[in-house]
Amino acid sequence: MAGTATISITGAITGVPAGVKTVGPFTVSNTASGGSITDQTLTAGTNTVSVPVGGTYKGVIILPPSGNTNALTLRGVGGDTGVGLHLTDPTVLGISTSVTSFVINAGASTLTEFLWY
Repeated sequence: MAGTATISITGAITGVPAGVKTVGPFTVSNTASGGSITDQTLTAGTNTVSVPVGGTYKGVIILPPSGNTNALTLRGVGGDTGVGLHLTDPTVLGISTSVTSFVINAGASTLTEFLWY
């Protein structure tokens, strides 16, 4: 059953020569979200992360463990060079509703939480 997911991001950048810079608010609302939260143990190497069924998703928040020390690299497919993700901070990733999966390469076994919106 689909529900509504709303993600809002607001922030401020301070302590820089240009002064305070307010960021956002940015809001994404999805009335067709399945509202899934999935945990996946990423093994060392290439891991396929599948978008859950039962909703139409506009994105995912990737939450590595707070004490993670393993490299995590986001890729479209296994052979991509990819983009390194922060080891411990969340990554908010907007995706096309046609995306069914993506790849994360992990340096070692890492239990990771995915909040789908």
